[in-house]
Amino acid sequence: MAVEVGGILKSCEYECSPICCRSKRVLYMAIIVHRSLNHGYILSIADLRRVLTDVSHGSRRWWIENNVTLLRDPDETTFWLTLFHSNPAPGQMTDEISFQVPVLLSSVVRWKEESALVCLHPETIRPLMEGLYLENDRVVGDFLEDWHMFWDPLKAALA
Repeated sequence: MAVEVGGILKSCEYECSPICCRSKRVLYMAIIVHRSLNHGYILSIADLRRVLTDVSHGSRRWWIENNVTLLRDPDETTFWLTLFHSNPAPGQMTDEISFQVPVLLSSVVRWKEESALVCLHPETIRPLMEGLYLENDRVVGDFLEDWHMFWDPLKAALA
């Protein structure tokens, strides 16, 4: 079943997979809904910015750059927004990690943070920069640790 997103869907109880298409210079996102126990969230960049501020505390921070830059892969029509997380910890060489999330624009030419929609679902978020850790005098990355540090508090705040 395909559902076109016309407003903001705060949460759904089904797994969401974005499908983007271009029609009359406007980008729309359809969501294919599958039965699943996973949850996805769709909200504006402006709303996401407020959520990231709310979950940030002490030295643990989530953020989007002030001047939002949306990236696009050359062969795709999907735009990507980079989200950052920092949690300085002992034994961690780099404390900043980042992930990219797909963005739906109502207009590629004149988009605003209030109208650009972000899809937050584990299957649509892609890692960009991983944290590096010292373990037994070796530099290692731990994608699962990075993912849980980034996603778990964010998911709890959105629920």
